[in-house]
Amino acid sequence: MYRWLTAVLCVVLPYVHAADWQLNPQRSSLYAVSIKSQNIAEAHHFQIETATLKDDVRFAMSIALATVDSGLEQRDGLLRSVLFEVSKYPKVDLTASITTQWLSALEVASPRVLDVDATLSLHGITQRLRLSLTIVKLSPSRLLVVPYRPVVLALDDFELSSGLKKLAKISQLDDIFSVVPINFVLSLERTE
Repeated sequence: MYRWLTAVLCVVLPYVHAADWQLNPQRSSLYAVSIKSQNIAEAHHFQIETATLKDDVRFAMSIALATVDSGLEQRDGLLRSVLFEVSKYPKVDLTASITTQWLSALEVASPRVLDVDATLSLHGITQRLRLSLTIVKLSPSRLLVVPYRPVVLALDDFELSSGLKKLAKISQLDDIFSVVPINFVLSLERTE
């Protein structure tokens, strides 16, 4: 009897709980582009602390704002203290719920566009946004996620305009645009 029960459990248990997907940080990146003095664009890299897809439906991502890397340490320090105020607001959180059928229908090497309603928390403010993503299942245990449509954040929506003005004044700039394009590549791997 125990052999029979063991055999049944070995067949059934893998399907009882869907495996979670975790970020592979070596294959993932996130960049924001700032525009100053009307025509100077600068890319800023951020480290993604975590990104998970649980039970194939609950996505969560956290970005450490203190990891901003613009290529100049002095500018990074100003971004941390003046704009982001990382001592009070150390991270950005993004969450989304996704329909359960999308992943099981995704075939290996067949890109799929997925529109997702997400919630973004930045600088103590939470806003809803709509993301259009391209998702590719690279293998049964690897997903690649990139924007299908550009992701553009209006920093005024997160009460960052006063920080931008302070940053422009300190840096002796006429202006820093408050609209910021975001680009990312997320590599997620299935964990058992």
